[in-house]
Amino acid sequence: KNPFKRERGMSFYYDLIDWLGGYPYEYASIDEVVDCFSRLGFSVLRVKKASVPTGCNEYLFKLKEDKNND
Repeated sequence: KNPFKRERGMSFYYDLIDWLGGYPYEYASIDEVVDCFSRLGFSVLRVKKASVPTGCNEYLFKLKEDKNND
């Protein structure tokens, strides 16, 4: 398909600007994200690793219960 001919959405030019606008970006490994949230009082319940290298990992965390506030 010709990317310049679209029926809806932004133009190819602005799509390209939006896509390139996210680069460069800082990458955090799964271990770095889990360690950071652990220090903030969360426990990791599940991690779904991205299927492609440029994809986004998915995380599910739960706030640990504070035993001092029972």
